[in-house]
Amino acid sequence: MLDILLPSLLSGVLTGGVYALVALGLTLIYGVLHIVNFAHGSLLMFAMFGAWLLAARAGIDPYLALVPMTAAMLAVGWALYAGIIGRVSRGEDRTILLATLGISVILDNLALVLFTGDTRTIETPYSFSTVDLGPVALPTAKLISFAFALALAGLLWAF
Repeated sequence: MLDILLPSLLSGVLTGGVYALVALGLTLIYGVLHIVNFAHGSLLMFAMFGAWLLAARAGIDPYLALVPMTAAMLAVGWALYAGIIGRVSRGEDRTILLATLGISVILDNLALVLFTGDTRTIETPYSFSTVDLGPVALPTAKLISFAFALALAGLLWAF
């Protein structure tokens, strides 16, 4: 039983580290701008589709695709703030909630039209490689993601 429970627990912790980074971004937006951004997850989804496109069409490693996708999503976020969010954030709180919820619905449906509802995967040389930590074999990609999330969270804390 321990041979199933321990790898599952560690895999959950590694995945949770990435989710914590996403939550950190959401709390950073709220802490600095006092905006509850319902479109945060939809924008993340578009960034992931962008990384998938760069990997599938241009052959760029998904982790290297983070650099151009971060720049692109910074531009998209700035445009959304300058065009919509900044304007409605000066009013009532529910206005910003409805605006970001509307942006989320539009982005989600746009993604459904552009990419359909099919699952996408990225094949890399390390897709199926594992790192053995004693009796547990952990996926290399999850370890890289967790380390990256931990490093970014540490940088944000230091900043």
